[in-house]
Order: sequence, then structure tokens, then C-alpha cells
Amino acid sequence: MVETGISLIVVIVISLFITSLICLILKGLKRFERNMISKIFLCVLYLLSIYLLLFKPYIYNGFGRVSKDMSITNLSLKPFSTIEMYLENNKSLPLIGSVVVTIPIFPIADWCLRNCLSKKKIFSLMLLFVCLIEPIQLAINMITAYPNKVVDIDDFFLNLIGYLFGFITTILIYRIKSNMCKKKQEHATDTKSVANRI
Repeated sequence: MVETGISLIVVIVISLFITSLICLILKGLKRFERNMISKIFLCVLYLLSIYLLLFKPYIYNGFGRVSKDMSITNLSLKPFSTIEMYLENNKSLPLIGSVVVTIPIFPIADWCLRNCLSKKKIFSLMLLFVCLIEPIQLAINMITAYPNKVVDIDDFFLNLIGYLFGFITTILIYRIKSNMCKKKQEHATDTKSVANRI
């Protein structure tokens, strides 16, 4: 078994390198803006984290290494069985992790794509990605001929809950911000009208 562990520091260094490369390309195309650096870096860092957490195979050349009693597909399709197992053993961290990992998907996508896509399109595209996480893991198992990931229906539910939580939180923040701006404008208008009367 070939172990390909990557530390957080390496992920950050790779993110900085890719960010610098993208910024140089954009600068050459004369489409470079300084505020894009933080967006690109955050996206690259998050995408690399998603890859390491959800998609990175344990081995790349696993053909013929799986024992007969071990299923390559590694499927768990009974709803709530994994959740019940973790709760019975007082191990809620993996469940929380499955929710937390997808919370930033919509906020980051909206932050980066709001100028070119509507919120509905961003929501739909990112929802499709979340729904494809488990099938992609299954495909990785089949390609490497090794059970790298457990393809679990409960993970699908938890990832979906995390994504929807991130979406709802983002929309609520926008509404609160919009209401605060309206109140400031109304207050400014009232102040001007009082000043004009005087």
C-alpha cells in the first residue's frame, strides 16, 4: 500500500504556488485585480482540502491488492445505520466533520462567482457537486480497485445538511446586511428632511 500523506503546511504552500501562478497568468492577460488574490487563494486552499478529505485515494496502483472478502465498492446504503453506530459509541466527531466540510461550499462559490452567475445557478451547480461526492468516491474505488472510501448514504445526508446550512446562513447574512443598509438610508433621508425643514 502506497501512503501519500500531505500535511497542512504542504497544502498551504501548494495553494500559494497555484495562486501565484494563476495571478501571473491573469496579469499577462491584463485581467488581474489585487482583490482577486484572496479569492483565488481561498478557493485553491479549500479545493485542495476537499480533495484530501473526500477524494484522495489511499493508493494509486491497487489492482490485485484487495482480498476476496473485501468489497471494492465498500457500499453502505442502509439509511441512518452509520449515524446510529457513531451515536451509540459516543463518537460524534466524524458526523460533525461530514457536515462541516460542505458548509463553506456555497459561501465561497457565491463570493467568487456572484459577478458572473445568479444565486440560483450557483446554488444548483454546488448542489450538484455535493450530490456527486459519494458517486465520485465510488468511482475512485472502482478505478483503483481498492476500497479507499466508504460510499455511505449517511455521508450523503450529512454533506447535504452541511451545504444547506451554509446556503441558509449566507442568505440570512445577506438579508440582515440589506436590512441594515436600508435602515441607514432611511435614517439618512429622515435626517436630511429634518435639516431641510429647519
